[in-house]
Amino acid sequence: MAEAATILMCHLRICLRRIQKSAKYFFLNIKGFTAGILTVIFICLIFLKELNTDKIYEKGAGIYRLLTHKEGGEVSLGKIPFLPGPLIADKLPEVNILVREINGRDR
Repeated sequence: MAEAATILMCHLRICLRRIQKSAKYFFLNIKGFTAGILTVIFICLIFLKELNTDKIYEKGAGIYRLLTHKEGGEVSLGKIPFLPGPLIADKLPEVNILVREINGRDR
């Protein structure tokens, strides 16, 4: 056990000498590592939020969102023009209820 402590102290001294010798690179590496870990955590949180979006509703599998695709580009918007909403509800018998969201508020 004493040998392990001696080896650990030796490695700790070597590490501290290297930090003193090149402190700028050490802290740069720590900042990069921290930024990488935070990015991974942030992406995981967004992914989990998206997976659980409609699971709070009993009939979450039946909730759909209509998107508008603009021609000539890869842009998809999470909104549609005002008139197609009631038209879609009238023409499709599968639609039970239509909800409009304007500026983040339900109407």
